[in-house]
Amino acid sequence: MITSDTTRNLHSKFSTLTAEADLVADRNLQDLLMFAIDNPAIIDFDGDHLTFPQADAPLHRIAIERILGAENLPTLWAIIIPAGVIFVDKRTGHTAISFVD
Repeated sequence: MITSDTTRNLHSKFSTLTAEADLVADRNLQDLLMFAIDNPAIIDFDGDHLTFPQADAPLHRIAIERILGAENLPTLWAIIIPAGVIFVDKRTGHTAISFVD
């Protein structure tokens, strides 16, 4: 279960990276991008953006440079953005957004 502590911990892990941090390597994006390339029905990657085809929310598409980091959890991808964390179910593509308080 995702708790507010989980969201805060994930957010603090990546929000402290410097502007010079490598966009892919330091932010753990390599595995996320490979997952997106292999599973376009769950997460679609077009080179500049990630799109969540199953999402009906305003955050159904996000620019890569806006992503602070990504964490590969057992059944979810946690995509950390400045305002919080987008959780994407690896099997269904269902998304949930948890904002940092």
